[in-house]
Amino acid sequence: MLRIVTVTTRQAAQDVERIALTGQVADRWVGELERICRQALDAGKALEIDMREVTFLDHAGLELFRQLLGAQVTLVHCALFVAEQLRTLEQDAI
Repeated sequence: MLRIVTVTTRQAAQDVERIALTGQVADRWVGELERICRQALDAGKALEIDMREVTFLDHAGLELFRQLLGAQVTLVHCALFVAEQLRTLEQDAI
């Protein structure tokens, strides 16, 4: 299960979409999160994802975050376990 909360604010003449996640980024929730992120990016918004309450990323979730990081999406407040998963992903890409 994944809870997704979005808030749009305006900073320096640009809309910023902040997405707060709670739970596991896995299974069908990966597609839903991707849809929400793509909508924000396609609308020209900067995107920031609060990872404070994320407890797990499956393979598809890791791949989504790899793509999002490549699109200059900002990830904040990663739990240690999730940060390590993402760090390992970055090393594998090198």
